[in-house]
Amino acid sequence: TSYQNPVSEASSFFGKAYGYLFIPLPILGFFWAGLLSRITTYTSDQVMVQRFQTSKTIRDARSGFVITAIGDVIWMTVLIFVGVALFTYFEQQGGIPSWIREGNSEDQIFPYFMGAVFPAGLTGLVIAAIFAASLSSIDSAINSLTSVAMVDFYQRIYKGRRREETNPSEEEQRRQVRVSRTITLIIGAIGIFLSCNVSRLGTILEIANKLINGFTGPILGIFFMGMFTKSVNARSALVGGICGTLMAIYVMFWSSPQLLADMGIAGLFPGGEPISSIWPSTFGFFGSLLIGLGVSFLFPATEPEEAQGEEWNWFSVTRTPLVED
Repeated sequence: TSYQNPVSEASSFFGKAYGYLFIPLPILGFFWAGLLSRITTYTSDQVMVQRFQTSKTIRDARSGFVITAIGDVIWMTVLIFVGVALFTYFEQQGGIPSWIREGNSEDQIFPYFMGAVFPAGLTGLVIAAIFAASLSSIDSAINSLTSVAMVDFYQRIYKGRRREETNPSEEEQRRQVRVSRTITLIIGAIGIFLSCNVSRLGTILEIANKLINGFTGPILGIFFMGMFTKSVNARSALVGGICGTLMAIYVMFWSSPQLLADMGIAGLFPGGEPISSIWPSTFGFFGSLLIGLGVSFLFPATEPEEAQGEEWNWFSVTRTPLVED
């Protein structure tokens, strides 16, 4: 039997793993991105958290969770059938038009199908439905981001308050309204900037993996630190979340060569093939989790109030009897 140096074996393994990051649509990457995205949706997504907090009883919270899960299965199944139907249609028509295939314009397939096949009037209804759904999602996202910024950054970090004031003064109420409006304007401006440059980020699938899943990874990392560890304090979670988000953003840019070229910052990223757009959530999750754990190990909690959230971790919650009022 031939003997191979362990260093050579390790370098060969890491070389293959590094090369795997540049495969455009890796199966393992899809698995990790989908898994992290769905876990985040059901645990730490702002919409789901609000749904749980507004439930009167544990039974209502469970019912909301189950209904959401069933609804996800239904709409995902419907979308699968839509994709299969489109594939079958174009196969029978001799394939996708050359101008779509040669221009890498996969996002034009469904609009082309609507214009070529849908009867008069139905196309307008579908477009109106898409705009209505988009607007409802946008305003919900802006409101959620503003609420998170006000509670976590303005109240807790800037004001140093661990709990919201029950009876704030009239001046403080006006100040909070001004701050929330300013945050809303900033978030809206960021959204407008992204929409103006959306064509440089790739297809809809790539945009979803870069922008949406890219931020779900760090959020899930913070959730894991809070629920499954007892040593991580607020400072460690914040540092880990920020570092994980920066890692995810770095991978987002690394996977967008056209955007890098237009911004003139391609030299800040490794040359050669761009990394796959499927990886931002994975890098963000593991980056925030590992860095947060490392910071908590180097700088453990020293004040008693830093450990007040310990009673809300996974182990203590599962030991609590589920008694409804």
